[in-house]
Amino acid sequence: MKLTTNILMIICLLLISFSCASIKPTIYEPQKIKEIKSWEIDFKYEPGEIERKSDNEGSHEVKITTGGRTSSDLQLRDDISYFLNDNFGININKSGETAQGKILINSVRVYWGFKSVDVSIEDLNGLSLARIRVQNGDRNATIKDDYDFAEYVAQAISDVLK
Repeated sequence: MKLTTNILMIICLLLISFSCASIKPTIYEPQKIKEIKSWEIDFKYEPGEIERKSDNEGSHEVKITTGGRTSSDLQLRDDISYFLNDNFGININKSGETAQGKILINSVRVYWGFKSVDVSIEDLNGLSLARIRVQNGDRNATIKDDYDFAEYVAQAISDVLK
């Protein structure tokens, strides 16, 4: 009986460990990252739609519209910014101030919360200094809520920047 209980416990631990949140950083320019002392955080892509219309004569019209961000995306960005500044001592510039580098996020949200966040760390010329893929857990017991996931993402960014 004790052996069966131990085996079940090991199986459960293995299942949980393979479905936990994860961080996969790729650092291209570690020295340039260390030289940057102030950062701006924003979104990698702007939301929007592209609509193409063509008439019978072959002429085309392209309509591009931009949309706003969801409140959960904005809250994620703000929480990451506060965590980086307050908890990890990373200098995050306020909007309108000139920063030396950019932290650009792209989040994927599903019905239960954020599934992942891709982070691009760039200099002001757009040179990619690092990329980070942060995955949330995929089991009920390992899924981080939005606030905890924002802190997890901030920790991953901080680890790359320091």
